[in-house]
Amino acid sequence: MPDYDLHILCPDCDAFHDALVRVTLDATFEVRRVSDIYQGNMPLQFYQAVAQIHCSATDKLVNQENPDMMVLVAAGRWSSGTNPNPTNLPEKS
Repeated sequence: MPDYDLHILCPDCDAFHDALVRVTLDATFEVRRVSDIYQGNMPLQFYQAVAQIHCSATDKLVNQENPDMMVLVAAGRWSSGTNPNPTNLPEKS
């Protein structure tokens, strides 16, 4: 079963920040919105991780609780040095 890393789209700098959370899922995909995977039932672990993320551009806590702005990415595909383009995300289903 593949592993996925949680990344958050920052509303302040419009970049993705790594939430330092890895999950294992039955599904295989490159990138999916959290809201598409956990429809209405996002794990508490995700909320807890997001609450501790600091934006490197603003040095403020990231205030993002919308699962549409969180993605799961195949483990190791996005490094901390990359800033994937949010427009390349799959369409909301």
